[in-house]
Amino acid sequence: MDVLKESLQRAAANYDISLAFQQADLLLQYLELVNKENENLNLTCITDIQEGVYLHLLDSLLFVNCFQGLQEEGLFEEKVRFVDMGTGGGFPGVPFGIATGESGVLLDSVSKKAAAVQEMLEKLGLSPQIKAEGKRIEDKAREKQAPFSVALARALAPLEILLEYASPLLSPGGFLIASKAHPRSEELEAAKIAAPKAGMEHVSRETFELPEGMGHRELFIYQKAYQPKIKLPRKAGMAQKRPLSTLPSS
Repeated sequence: MDVLKESLQRAAANYDISLAFQQADLLLQYLELVNKENENLNLTCITDIQEGVYLHLLDSLLFVNCFQGLQEEGLFEEKVRFVDMGTGGGFPGVPFGIATGESGVLLDSVSKKAAAVQEMLEKLGLSPQIKAEGKRIEDKAREKQAPFSVALARALAPLEILLEYASPLLSPGGFLIASKAHPRSEELEAAKIAAPKAGMEHVSRETFELPEGMGHRELFIYQKAYQPKIKLPRKAGMAQKRPLSTLPSS
């Protein structure tokens, strides 16, 4: 296992992410717990440990690279709180929390998945820092709790829907970081139309390649720059039924 930890540390360093040995250990322990839980609950179709290192852990750590870039620009106050929208098996939220040390909430509409992730967090002693909740994103936004500094999204929905989801969860000046593989031009055009309606501005588009040809990733960063032009959150399901790009501009 020590060899795998060192391999993970080296791979992360290629993306300018420094992992302490203990952090690498926690990441691999979490991946093992996910694979074990997957025997009872469908959390992932990736069960090979090495593939999981690349397609779950490193894929999630790409968000850390982008987050660190924003930190270096002085765009966050000292205390950061993140939300993982549609966490599934805890990715990217758990690796993000382990690598950054920031606190956050992992959301999934499937309560059984959220409960399984929460149990794994408790086993690793991470539950004081990271919580998993079985809630729809729109419902969480209606709770009016302290808003989040960062919203994460991986393999969840088209960008324009992610922009709508993230906006009411974010504090003014907060950021959405969304990962895509090969986004089509139609998705990017829809996001360009939807962003101002959600009060979001495009910041950057970062490109990465996973090791051994395991995949191409593009991470899109948006900032909540002003109040949305429509009332958010809308009712559950409206983001899909009537996407922001199809609504008339005010």
